Amino acid sequence: MSSSLKIAIFAFQKNDKEKELMKLSVAHEGQQELLQRLQSKNLKLKKMEEACKKQEQVIEKMEELLSNKPQQNKGQRTGC
Repeated sequence: MSSSLKIAIFAFQKNDKEKELMKLSVAHEGQQELLQRLQSKNLKLKKMEEACKKQEQVIEKMEELLSNKPQQNKGQRTGC
């Protein structure tokens, strides 16, 4: 095999490897962006879950207060 043919084959192989590296780099960037979006959504979801738990606690306390209030009023009326 002549040296110029070897150089040409090497150049093609190098070019193919560079193309493959570029493809992998682009794919990695896309995956990184997706990962960041999913992590952001996950954080928002956790915050929403915490807010829902707090709201449930507030609702439970309000229900408790409302259910106790008529009993207190009845007790006051009978005492008069």
